[in-house]
Amino acid sequence: MGGVGLAVAQFVAQSVDFGGVAPTSDSDVGDSQEAPEQENEMPSVLTADSLENEEKGTGDEGGPDGNDDNDSIQPPPTDAVSVASIREVDDVNAEGEDLRYELTHWHYHVREAEKWRNADSDEEQWKVLSDEINTFLSEDSDVFKVWQKKVLHWRAFKTFDRPIHVAARFGILQYCTPLALACLGDGDYVGLEYLVEHNADLKHLDNYQDTPPHLLADYNGPADKLKCLLSKVPDVPAMHDKFGQTLLHLTILQRNWESVKVILEYPAADVNAKDINGETPLHMLLKSPNTPNDILKLLLNKGANVNAQDNDSQAPLYEACVSENVGAARILLEAGANVNDGENVVGRTALHEAIENQNLPLVDLLLEFNADITLKDKQLRDAASLAAYKGNAKILKAVLDKLKVQVGDYHTLADPDSHGHTPLQKSAARGIKEIAELLLEAGDGSKLVVQCSRRGKTALHSAALRGHFDVVKLLVEHGADILARDCDGNCPMQVAVAQWRKGGLLNSAPYQKTVAYLGNKMPTQAQGFGPELCDVAIESGAVDIFRMLVSVDGNIISKEDQHGWTPLMLAIQARQHDIIQLLVPFDTNQLLRKFSTKQEILFGHKPSAWSTDDSNKFKDMTVSGDGLQLTSRLDPSRWERGFCRANHPVPFGMTRYYYEITVAQAAFTDSVIALGFTNRYTLLDNLPGWQDCGGPSWGYHGDDGGVFEYSSTSDYPHTTGPKWGMGDTVGCGIDFSRGTIFYTKNGELIGEGSRDVKSTRVFPCVGLNSEGTTIRANFGLDNAMPFKYDLGRFEEDCNMPRFCHDPLQELAEATRPGEEGVDRPSRKRRVASGDAQWDPQPGYGHSQPAKAVQDVERNYRNQYPGGVTQDTCP
Repeated sequence: MGGVGLAVAQFVAQSVDFGGVAPTSDSDVGDSQEAPEQENEMPSVLTADSLENEEKGTGDEGGPDGNDDNDSIQPPPTDAVSVASIREVDDVNAEGEDLRYELTHWHYHVREAEKWRNADSDEEQWKVLSDEINTFLSEDSDVFKVWQKKVLHWRAFKTFDRPIHVAARFGILQYCTPLALACLGDGDYVGLEYLVEHNADLKHLDNYQDTPPHLLADYNGPADKLKCLLSKVPDVPAMHDKFGQTLLHLTILQRNWESVKVILEYPAADVNAKDINGETPLHMLLKSPNTPNDILKLLLNKGANVNAQDNDSQAPLYEACVSENVGAARILLEAGANVNDGENVVGRTALHEAIENQNLPLVDLLLEFNADITLKDKQLRDAASLAAYKGNAKILKAVLDKLKVQVGDYHTLADPDSHGHTPLQKSAARGIKEIAELLLEAGDGSKLVVQCSRRGKTALHSAALRGHFDVVKLLVEHGADILARDCDGNCPMQVAVAQWRKGGLLNSAPYQKTVAYLGNKMPTQAQGFGPELCDVAIESGAVDIFRMLVSVDGNIISKEDQHGWTPLMLAIQARQHDIIQLLVPFDTNQLLRKFSTKQEILFGHKPSAWSTDDSNKFKDMTVSGDGLQLTSRLDPSRWERGFCRANHPVPFGMTRYYYEITVAQAAFTDSVIALGFTNRYTLLDNLPGWQDCGGPSWGYHGDDGGVFEYSSTSDYPHTTGPKWGMGDTVGCGIDFSRGTIFYTKNGELIGEGSRDVKSTRVFPCVGLNSEGTTIRANFGLDNAMPFKYDLGRFEEDCNMPRFCHDPLQELAEATRPGEEGVDRPSRKRRVASGDAQWDPQPGYGHSQPAKAVQDVERNYRNQYPGGVTQDTCP
């Protein structure tokens, strides 16, 4: 191609290296464009004369390259630059710099290069040149817009031209001819008929292999103009553009029905011509749900193949079902379309697609023409399986009725798909009771309910896992085995309890009903779930489940769990009024005696080490021998991350708790380390406070200083503080009196990171995601290792009274005879933190009153006016 052609390719590829910033809109350009100070400034629009002068080196700056010593054109190095190398508009040079030579002269080199096009237009270098120019001359290109703004004279510049206008201005023939420009509709097609009458080249191919008639059709030109062109070149309808599309394809895509009729008048029009995707005009026509029936019938009368296959082996009937065009589908079927053509790339038939779109009239139509409902797609799903998954009862009933006719029974309902799931298991997992009822009534219900997936899960497991109580009850009534074990050894009730735990208090109601129902069916076995079920029932306020557990084992009321907590302590901490009401008569005196001194007395074990149970879940997270040091070998490049809780929660009865960690080693300056609090049900493969933790958690992250809350509706931090990392000591505390979590850094109070923290049992936790990161905790148990932050300064720092809320004191007041309950915590004591280095988001409420305990007081005062004793206990 020669050095000049390659130089042009480089000129275009490097065309962003000029002054200015890409405009964001036409108005922005107009506002920023300033007139030159001198009235006689030379225009930058290049005419043929100015180009000739520059070519001869007669310009003001010498030769065309601005070099007085060299009048010849010196192209840059000849290595072609790919389209991918074009940089963003932000890379341009500073405003006011002179434009580079190639930016003002590239069109000259293109015109010169076009002279050689016929000789070597098939060479790879020509394709490089063409691709580069196409990238630059793009209507959506910000680079192209900036180039116009810089090169066009300010008096001439009004708005951005289209690429074809620029090509016409500079005489680049491979992009347009005068006739092509007229076919685009500018000026209401002025000059089009004149050019045709004077023998303009109607078959000239532009860079996209478009002739003028193709351009007219592609830009939705009027039918009479198209007829004018085709009268001179009646064979053009048979020609394909760069994308394999004929005039018929283009006019159908534009929904220009009059032009379609014009084209079909010519024998050269091929109604079965295929584009590069193998699609015929009939395929194109049926992509719309509002295809005119007369156009469809016209194509069919002209010989359109009703069963033509595109590159994905999809026939026109399949396209009609995708667009849900019922009328067109009937016309095709009556014209001989194969209703059971299922050889497309995903193995789907037209019936599959109609069910996927849940279009009952279309399904009924296909069944009317005897669509085979036993055909399966690549996922081994037949019509019944797909209908059950989509959850449309009317469609499933229509399919089941046809199944009885075609097969004679319903044995195919037991066939699993490629994932090993039956239709009943799918409907159970989605909780669609009506679908499950249809399947159980149609098929052999006793057989369907015992079928297992590859993991050994029955339909009852699937329903229980998601808390679908109505479906659980239906399956049990049809004989589902409530004691069936999956491959992990879990029965349906166990998977329900486990999933309930993960969600904490979220979506608790469905799981309460499900677990209570299954537990009452198997009370003895439910006892085996022990403290785990007891804890989640108490924290969720599931009174019925707790009653059931107590009825099986009355000793559960006074049993301490592994953290030293009794059910009453957990109920008070979680503010579960009804559970407290059940438990106070059994345990109040014991707690009152311990709290008789009216001092802060703690119950339960204090956090003293990181949990090895948590760290063992991650092979790349280890705890030191003393339990205080945690080391991560997680690989962030594999999205590995996790957090570890302390071995015990914050003790019951403690109004304010605080701990610190020191970053002993960090692999990177931006290593993600977070500390905070969480509950026992949180997923451990994320970081504290993130939305995908699966349970309540709060975290202060060192890499960005962000404070995250799981209960927040956003994945972004709701407030931010200073960043922290290697060598820093950060602390985290929870103040139950105010419902807040606060943070410190290197001995200074940062502020409240979270407010309205619901009272619950929480564990200190830390999150890591980088290999080589080591942190060491200080849980405040070693007097020789005091905290870096003096917790005694907290009241002064926050200007607030000490111990605003104490659950044990409230419990004592609630059961003290003859006194009026006083809702002390309901007083407004919220004062802004004067030393806070961040501002919490607005809209947070005040600390929560212990309404649960106070209501217990009123109820029991009325029921036992003489006080609650062992003799008066119910």
